[in-house]
Amino acid sequence: MYPLKTTLLGLSDNETSELRRLLENIPAEIVTVGKVSDLPRLANLGTESARAFLIRVKNSDDLEVLRRLNRTLPGSPILALMNGDSDVAAVLHTLRAGAAQVVFFPLQPADLRSALETLALQFGYDSGIGGVVAIAGVTEGCGATSLGINLAYDVATIRKRDCILAEIPVHIGRLALALDIEPKLSIHDLLAGGDVLDVAAVNPFLIKATGSLRVLPAPTAAIHTAPIGCDRIIELIDQLQRMADVVLLDLPATFDDTYFRILERADRILLVGEQTIPSIHDMKLVRDTLRERGCMASMTTVVNKFDPKEPVLSKKRISEQLGVQDLYVVALDSKNYRRAQNEGASLHRGAPRCAALRDIRAIVDGLIGQPEPPAAASARRGWLANLFAL
Repeated sequence: MYPLKTTLLGLSDNETSELRRLLENIPAEIVTVGKVSDLPRLANLGTESARAFLIRVKNSDDLEVLRRLNRTLPGSPILALMNGDSDVAAVLHTLRAGAAQVVFFPLQPADLRSALETLALQFGYDSGIGGVVAIAGVTEGCGATSLGINLAYDVATIRKRDCILAEIPVHIGRLALALDIEPKLSIHDLLAGGDVLDVAAVNPFLIKATGSLRVLPAPTAAIHTAPIGCDRIIELIDQLQRMADVVLLDLPATFDDTYFRILERADRILLVGEQTIPSIHDMKLVRDTLRERGCMASMTTVVNKFDPKEPVLSKKRISEQLGVQDLYVVALDSKNYRRAQNEGASLHRGAPRCAALRDIRAIVDGLIGQPEPPAAASARRGWLANLFAL
């Protein structure tokens, strides 16, 4: 989860301890703590992947160490840790000496996290932050939750990626029922508290479903009517993306400001509808609204329960009406969905060769850019899952 390896250089013991504490919730890992005298030895680390340097800069002598580090390991990502009273000239000298990012003492977790994430992106490293995919149904009963469960199972079990499936409706949920689990805690309990949403706070609420899939369900035992602020939900999403390769958000069709703000926060949006005129109309309306709001997320349209024999709404016609070329369809397969549900399994176990599952795999291919491993097809039937398909 934390592939950005870091070397600390020139920090005091207290400063090193502070960094260790802060990096517990940030996508970086301290692997070496060095002194200025260690600089020649550090040259041997230049070929290691995802190696970043965090160097303490307090005065002109430290600037010279920074210049030497930059010359010794050219092209290395360097983050300078400066005094809080440093002026603009000092910051500019530090950047000219070779630092790519700068943060100031006393360290602020959000600022440090942002600097490290940017550093990782600047130098082509995977910062450990996974993609956030919002699975947004546009009509009630379109099967978005069922689709999300099977997508999550495929990502986690077949593609071998850490995956979190979170149910965003915090007042009453369906995910726990679909997975046949009885969680003691729900997303509502997590968000209703005032605690900081870090790894330590969120982990107890995540339930392992199968393989590397964890779920965060909404409550099912009672209806919670207390309002949850959208900012709090966004804060949770920001944390979840640091805890998994892929985060799938099961989002109902509320069409309120929270709905659109969550969609705007996602890296990718799956708009899920049905093969009906009202559903296609709603899908187009949501797409247009997101464009008007300046949404930067990549949008993919999915028509669930698709019947190729339907004479009026063919795939071609739906694509034309929506003005999209990347339209995905998931085959109408009520029999296999029902059988999988009755057996307490995902489609991967209940109906591994069904048309709907082939369509779902195609969606996953597009989502994570990682085709199904060649050996997976022959091994699918041997994998078990404690998942329901609605």
